Amino acid sequence: MKERRVTGIARLPNGDFFVLDSGSRRLISFDRKYNFQDSRLLPVFCHGIAEMDGKCVSITCGKNVLFYSLQNGTLQQDRHSFGLGGMGYDIAHRNNRFAVLCQKPSEGAFISITDNEGVELGKISQASSKIHLTQSTRLSIHKGNLYICIPETREIWAFTINDAKFLTKIEELRWTPRCITSTRYFIIVYNVEQRSLCVFNRSRQSLVTIWRGSKRRFDDTVEHMCFDSERSLIILYTSSRGHGSAKAIQIEE
Repeated sequence: MKERRVTGIARLPNGDFFVLDSGSRRLISFDRKYNFQDSRLLPVFCHGIAEMDGKCVSITCGKNVLFYSLQNGTLQQDRHSFGLGGMGYDIAHRNNRFAVLCQKPSEGAFISITDNEGVELGKISQASSKIHLTQSTRLSIHKGNLYICIPETREIWAFTINDAKFLTKIEELRWTPRCITSTRYFIIVYNVEQRSLCVFNRSRQSLVTIWRGSKRRFDDTVEHMCFDSERSLIILYTSSRGHGSAKAIQIEE
């Protein structure tokens, strides 16, 4: 039996959500009540997943971005796909813009900003900025802003994705972040050391902590998360025994 290694979760507006299992190279779909719908074997090793325009999910598979949708209860690969300038890792999408974390042996890690057809509109690289990107870097997009979470340097950066400029470090943390997600009201980051969620509002350029997860301490390790609604999260976590599970929690100020 293949080892399960969950590397992403994405949710569509209708409530369906998709889990990417890199260990078995499978995409798994569930309905809003967590009932299993379908599973699909992917062609190559996969890393990242993102919802795209409420219709399908996009997945980084090797050096390509592939698209899958649920049709009559069955996962189907769309014909449309596009190539990347390196091996693809995390991916985020919003309003006709992709941000894809890639890596090339000659260049290291970089973030490619593309449109829905894969045409590159901008690029964030270590050579052109002070940011230190790695394979562990996590991405989230909301309202034209790309948020970049870097565990190794304990930093969160912001980038205005529509005009591909204004890269700004907005938070230097005292703890290690693991994953990040954002919505209209909040940016939420998982604190590895405290095994808790840290919730920030977005009313200022810099992040302001409004609630720490001391009462939301997780006995298991949070791997990925995405918003189910403006104030509800779907958390994907791994237990000490290696079992993967999902649950929804409410975010309260």
